[in-house]
Amino acid sequence: MAWSRRRLLRGLAAGALFAPFAHAGPQDELQAVSAAFRRAVDRGVHLVVLVIPEDDGEKWSRGELLAELLTLGSEELLDQLAATELVAATMADLRALVPSAPRGEPLLVVVDTAVIPAGTKAVFSPLAAPDATLKSPWEEDWAAQQRAFDERQRDRVAQLERTVRHQLPERTGDGRALRAQLSSTAPVGARWYVRGGGCAGGHLLGEEPAAVDCGMGHVPMGVSMVLYLFE
Repeated sequence: MAWSRRRLLRGLAAGALFAPFAHAGPQDELQAVSAAFRRAVDRGVHLVVLVIPEDDGEKWSRGELLAELLTLGSEELLDQLAATELVAATMADLRALVPSAPRGEPLLVVVDTAVIPAGTKAVFSPLAAPDATLKSPWEEDWAAQQRAFDERQRDRVAQLERTVRHQLPERTGDGRALRAQLSSTAPVGARWYVRGGGCAGGHLLGEEPAAVDCGMGHVPMGVSMVLYLFE
């Protein structure tokens, strides 16, 4: 019975039973979500969708918030995430696969792949976007500004983590291995953007940074890498 259900779920993820649902997004992005769904079914775990906003103006701040959660989250959070399948996707792509997905654009959606139809839980962020204003290291109060920012960041991550962990399954995996993987590889559907420092411009991980003739060095506050959610 479990094997038959798994075959059916894999078929649903492949799109065999969703012909009536129109989808206007790029096919390769939908295929990436479908593949992640199938991997979750095969592993017997939940699918966690990091939601990509449709509005380009919101993608950067969302990427900062998700990067804080993934790179600064506790070992307990990473252990829970390690027992899921992570993917970044738009709600349009998720709804094409799981029509019962919630409305709006939550921070992430937890999909129970063990039931038919798949169950979903939306996690909305209780926080505003991080304020990573560029600061000059030659300003006398720069160190104090950095300390204050770091403290706000720790509080923000802790608050966000409590909200997310409450919606994740209690099952745990190898959080250390996941953290090591995330240090060099972003979840499927996204890329890491490395912030620039001084007069060096930022760049996508794996690409050469571009030098910027800025005249003065500026250091961005916040996480060193941002989850890049643009195409």
